[in-house]
Formats: sequence, structure tokens, C-alpha cells
Amino acid sequence: MLFTRISGSLDFGKVKRKLKAVSNCWICEGWSEVDFSFKPKIAIDTDIVPVKLHLSSDNYAGELLLPSETSEELTFTTKRTLPPGSIKYYYTIDG
Repeated sequence: MLFTRISGSLDFGKVKRKLKAVSNCWICEGWSEVDFSFKPKIAIDTDIVPVKLHLSSDNYAGELLLPSETSEELTFTTKRTLPPGSIKYYYTIDG
């Protein structure tokens, strides 16, 4: 759940222009918090091999993911706040 300090009098989720920042307010534009989770199917050395998340909203620039400390299985997780609309993404292991 995404918590904010802005009062409930705003029209949440209403966007004046699709996928364009018009007010620099991610709450007013209806951005949402999204959880990403990746479980590799192969064994990797997380100290040497980087795992990255690539989002279309970031022009596919890679964001380094760190392994989860709470899981018994090797899992990479992150939370991102994304603009409304369709977002494409992919993961890379060692580029």
C-alpha cells in the first residue's frame, strides 16, 4: 500500500495526459507502486554477477537488484512507483 500525506479531497487516478508528467506530482497523476520479483532458474554468484531490472519508463536503463535477505530461495525484489499505462520490462543476468 502506498501511503501519502495529501488529503483525500484530490481526484486520485485521474490523468489529464497519458504518460506525460504535467504537474510533477506522481500522486496527482495516478502513479502506482509496483512490486517486482525475480527468481533465477540457474545458480548464480550474486557477488560477481549483476542482476538488473529494465523498464520502458526508464528507457530500459538497468537498475541493479540486490538479493532478498528474507527468502530461503534466491530472489531479487524491488518496489517502483510507475506512471499509469502499460510498462514493459525485462531482467538481465550479467548483461
